[in-house]
Amino acid sequence: MKILFILGSFFPAQSGGPNNTTYWAVKELAQRGVEVTVASLKDGLTPKNLDSYGIALNRENRLEGIKSWYFDYGASRYLSLA
Repeated sequence: MKILFILGSFFPAQSGGPNNTTYWAVKELAQRGVEVTVASLKDGLTPKNLDSYGIALNRENRLEGIKSWYFDYGASRYLSLA
């Protein structure tokens, strides 16, 4: 089974409770063999988060078995050319 989560922000961002609760739910699904992908904007990520977790914007990342994409945005928060 494959599941795609599309979010405004995602762990390790700490801009709200859903960042963490979604992370723990997605992590459990991945451990049970579900192929999970998370697509998120970069909202709430600090430079320290990017360095600590090795996150590259606009590219596939692996965060504890979770395939995640963190998208940057240019002039508009709602449209990313990447």
